[in-house]
Amino acid sequence: MAPGVGCRGAGTVLAMAPDVSGPDHTPADTPTPADITERLAAAGLVGWTHEHGRLRREFTFADFSEAWAFMSRVALLAEARNHHPDWSNSWNRVVIELVSHDTGGLTDRDLDLAGAIDGLT
Repeated sequence: MAPGVGCRGAGTVLAMAPDVSGPDHTPADTPTPADITERLAAAGLVGWTHEHGRLRREFTFADFSEAWAFMSRVALLAEARNHHPDWSNSWNRVVIELVSHDTGGLTDRDLDLAGAIDGLT
């Protein structure tokens, strides 16, 4: 996807891949995994981890129907924000990964969506 396509604004970049960073970016500008973990804690995002440049969380429900209902609610949130998760579902388990593909890293949009998803549980 081209930068800016399919999003309402890139938001503040938390971590970026070096190949999409632009001429003003230096390695010192890229937050460390510890910095991102600190941001997660400060935002109260318990259960979310930073893995491979993405925010990740696994949710477990009583059964498939409960997991599917949760995914439907997340889909409505994501659609309203025009910021969509990468996810998978296996029976009662839903794994959600968030990354801003248009920036090549994590942005405030990812933290905001993670917080909104947490509000559903």
